[in-house]
Formats: sequence, structure tokens, C-alpha cells
Amino acid sequence: MTAKAIILAPNGFPWRSAAIGIAVILACMGVGLYVIGAGSVGGTFVVSAMIGNAAFAASLG
Repeated sequence: MTAKAIILAPNGFPWRSAAIGIAVILACMGVGLYVIGAGSVGGTFVVSAMIGNAAFAASLG
């Protein structure tokens, strides 16, 4: 007995959504480091990543 294959992305990888998520992360990092300063790079990255993940999920539909 063989197991059925699991297809994670039946329509292909969502490159557009991934590009939007990465662009949002980069934009938030740039603005965050400009406004807050380089003293809180880690916190700025965490917040940027959370916003980027939300943008990625929202663009998936």
C-alpha cells in the first residue's frame, strides 16, 4: 500500500505574494531604521517580519 502524495502548491509557488512579502519587509526595515535608529535592529526586524507575513498572507487571497 502506497501513500498518496501531498501537493502543497497545486497551482505553483506564489512568487508574486512572496515578492510582496519580501518588499514589505525591506520597506519596513528601511523606514524603521531611519525613524528609530540602528540601536534596535532586532526589534525592527521582528516587527517588519510580522507585517511582511501579514502582507504575504493577505496577498494569497
